[in-house]
Amino acid sequence: MALVSTLVSTLVTTLVSTLVNTLVNTLVNTLGSTLVDNLGSTLVTTLVTTLVVALVRCLVTTLVMALVSTLVTTLVTTLVVALVSSLVTTLVMALVTTLVTTLVSTLVTTLVVALVSTLVSTLVMALVRC
Repeated sequence: MALVSTLVSTLVTTLVSTLVNTLVNTLVNTLGSTLVDNLGSTLVTTLVTTLVVALVRCLVTTLVMALVSTLVTTLVTTLVVALVSSLVTTLVMALVTTLVTTLVSTLVTTLVVALVSTLVSTLVMALVRC
């Protein structure tokens, strides 16, 4: 991130400096004004370059920070949603599995006990009649 920032800053500084130098030199040469000559194109160039570079750096920094913030927010949101979804799915499946297992176990136990009880009862009654 620092490397990209440095590269962008250097590129922007060079481009803006060249553009401003050309603009000021063209302005000075075209106007040929004594006032501009006396102030010195270096002062004007430095002032304009500093202002433009500061503005561009601020803009680039703001854009990069907004992009990073958006990416981090999206990543965290996606991870949290996936984690919660997975956790809820796991808990629901465990609950359903437990309930179904308990229900089937109780049902089978009840049926077996009723069947055995009926069978024993019937055998005892048959033996008593004989």
